[in-house]
Amino acid sequence: MVAALPAAAAPQSVTLTFTSSTHTTHPVEELTINATASAPITGPVKLRWTINGSGPYTWDGQMTNGFFQRSWGCSSVGNWTLWVVWEGNEQYSPSESNHVSILVESAPTGEPDSTLLIAAGIVVLVAIVDGVAYVSLKRKKN
Repeated sequence: MVAALPAAAAPQSVTLTFTSSTHTTHPVEELTINATASAPITGPVKLRWTINGSGPYTWDGQMTNGFFQRSWGCSSVGNWTLWVVWEGNEQYSPSESNHVSILVESAPTGEPDSTLLIAAGIVVLVAIVDGVAYVSLKRKKN
């Protein structure tokens, strides 16, 4: 009689939840994307995305203790869809996260540059403070 080998335990299912810090952005602005697993999985994940329906494109990432995070910049205008895929291992079955849509709009034009407005405000404030100080010194001398 041959002894039977113990049956290997079936991999457990895992759920991935994918989120983005924003759903509307402009080219090259950074956003934060996260994936959280329902189990403390560690290992390679694939970040996948499409742009205006073309793709999918893939970037290899790493999930640690059930968490994945990355800064991300969308380089072109259009509708982006991102998600994460866990390819599975001996303990946990493969899983695909929900898909997140991000609208990348053209950079606004014709609006004043906020850096210039702040600099102009500082110059005006310094001029006012200097003027008040000058008037105060003149009055003290007289």
